[in-house]
Order: sequence, then C-alpha cells, then structure tokens
Amino acid sequence: ETAALLAHKLMLKYNIERVSKTLPTGYDVKHLGEPSGRVFESDRILSMILGKYFFVEVIWISVYRPREGKRKSVLEICGTPENLMMAEYVHAFLRSTAERLWLEHKRDTKTDSNRDKQRYVSGVMAGFGDKLAEQMRSVKSEGLVWVRDNDLVHYLRQRHPYIRHVRHAGNTRNEAFSEGREAGKRIVLHRPVSTGPKGPIRLLRR
Repeated sequence: ETAALLAHKLMLKYNIERVSKTLPTGYDVKHLGEPSGRVFESDRILSMILGKYFFVEVIWISVYRPREGKRKSVLEICGTPENLMMAEYVHAFLRSTAERLWLEHKRDTKTDSNRDKQRYVSGVMAGFGDKLAEQMRSVKSEGLVWVRDNDLVHYLRQRHPYIRHVRHAGNTRNEAFSEGREAGKRIVLHRPVSTGPKGPIRLLRR
C-alpha cells in the first residue's frame, strides 16, 4: 500500500512539473476495450477513475463496426505516451480484477446466478475510486495538487469539437454493490512492467 501510494505521488509530481514547465508535449490517443452496444455503469466509473487520477482525458465515442453494420461505443483516452500506457494498464488490471473478485464472491456466497454481477462490479470500481480519493487527500496535505493540463484539454477539443455531457442513472444499490465496494477498497494496484533498451522498466512498485 505504501509503495503504491509513493508511486502515484511520483507520477503526480512528474505531471505537475511537466505542466508547470510548459515543456513541448506530444499527445496521442488510445481506444480501450472492445466497442460495445451498451456502456455499463462499471465502465463509466472506471473511465472517471482514469480521467480523475491518471492524467488522461477520457471520452466515450461512437464508432462504426462494418462487419456488424452497427455503431457502438468505445472509450477513448488522450494523453502523453507514458500516461496512456499507465491508463491502459490500469483499465485492464481493474477489469480483470473485478471479474476475479466477482467469481470469488459467487463461490463464497454459493450462488450460480449472474443477476447481481453488474451491481457488484460497479461497487468494486466505486470502492477503488474511494480508495484513490482517500490517497489523494493525503497527497494534497503535502501540497501536491493536480490541475488539468490545458494543452491536453485543447487537444481533446480539437479532436471532438462537439461534446455532449450525458447524465446516467446508476444501478439500484443493494447488498451486492456494497460488498463489491468493500472489495474494491482492498485492491492493490500491482506494478506494470515494460521493456526498454536496457531491460525491464518497472513503472509502478508493488
């Protein structure tokens, strides 16, 4: 837990320094996950986590799937290559971890039904968001406050001049959501590993 908090603090300091020094920055774009005809609440919460805590701008966009002859939604993130790589890792890590936690919940509660899966997974994402919010309160007490990268916001607006903000009603809160939320608060973000010219680069310590 301490190492994960320290890693996020280092990422925050790096991004604050980068923005404050107005260094030339090359932004890029990634699409995360498979395009879907329906965006679940858990996916929306996860996208908000990425946008709030991992230094990328996020937007749900419509893409055309020619093989299916349909338009579907996909999550697009914009940012520096380093931040895109981290956000992509966090996205995959949390989705796979939420799936594992749901299977463990089913086993522990001895149920075969998936009726409450989306509520539970939404709770997991919300719980992890709660955990990050608590960590950021600790970091703010040390004077580290993140202000959005205006150049990145401008980059997003150039890509998508007409952005609509849509409010969604969440799933009904029940015991499955609450249990998922508690499980999400216990998630530890394990380190991603990339490879550089001199061997493995550890992006986030465990």
